[in-house]
Amino acid sequence: MAADLELLGWSRGRRRRFPALLNPVPGARRLAAAWHVGRLAQLLPGVSERLVADVDARLAAVGAVERIPDAELVTLLSATRSNLVAVHAHQVLAGMLLPQAPDRGSASVAALRALSDGRARDLDDATIVARSPAVLALVPPRIGVTTPALPPIDATIAGGDRIVLAPREALRLRARWLDELAARAASELGRRLAAAGVLASADRVRELSFGELAAVVAGAPAPQDLAERGSEPDGPPLPSKFRLTAGGAPVAVRTDETPSGRAAGGGRGDGWVVHADDPGDIRGAVLVTQVLAPTLAPRMPGLAGLVSETGSSLSHLAIVAREHGVPTVVAVDGALERFPEGSHVLVDGTTGEVRLLDDEREERP
Repeated sequence: MAADLELLGWSRGRRRRFPALLNPVPGARRLAAAWHVGRLAQLLPGVSERLVADVDARLAAVGAVERIPDAELVTLLSATRSNLVAVHAHQVLAGMLLPQAPDRGSASVAALRALSDGRARDLDDATIVARSPAVLALVPPRIGVTTPALPPIDATIAGGDRIVLAPREALRLRARWLDELAARAASELGRRLAAAGVLASADRVRELSFGELAAVVAGAPAPQDLAERGSEPDGPPLPSKFRLTAGGAPVAVRTDETPSGRAAGGGRGDGWVVHADDPGDIRGAVLVTQVLAPTLAPRMPGLAGLVSETGSSLSHLAIVAREHGVPTVVAVDGALERFPEGSHVLVDGTTGEVRLLDDEREERP
């Protein structure tokens, strides 16, 4: 996708001479572009539906990765990468061009229902994933983890009507499934290479590029510097707002204005602040977090509000919060510091306002 920055008002551009104003070519090009975009928006739902069906058929045809030969696993990884490009591209287009469908649900809400049902039946995580792979939307893919640990859920969520996903959400869920397939294929190759003595341990496969992994599977030795890869300590987390110095280092940018962010919907509410690492029952509280992690989705039902230092209104967690009527504001600079645990705050998901209702920190009821 390309955008005319001058037409959108983001760039003033150079001053045009009077004869240029009479030139019909730029206007004709914009009209043609608008026509093409309009046609794409009309065709995109059908195209996305066919892509979803194609991905589902391809995934269903893949057997257990433990039974697939090495060379075929490499081919599978390559095909998964190509399919991810297509799915993500269509997902971006759907988010840009298709209007929001209030009658359609999100992948995270479908995952929450499936997780709640599985927990109510006392099923283990592996069985829940096998019965309802939609729950994978709640956890990130990880190489080396056969069965991802599903998050706890604070409340029982009623099943209700069958959730029909909008094109963007259906594509997002398929991307997650493709990620899971790639992670499991890489994990299996790592296990085999470690058993053959090619890798020091199975988790070393994470440090290989795809080209290196393909070469090692074909018989090439492992890269000489593989043992040193991944040993560098993680740097500090990026500030919610920052600028880059001439040397490329991020420097926090802070404002002394009244904290506000991007309104993400859900109405207006107030409550006692808890942070994301609070292990207790947080129903009726305002959850303040740095990032909108998908693993927090099971904690959305019953919240009085959600405030995040980063993220967008189109993230999984923001969508889940809106569907549960939780007032949500994202991109609030320094929210964790401004709103300590136990403080009483107002969250307005319509205007983006987040305001302390008292000056003293009190104990949460």
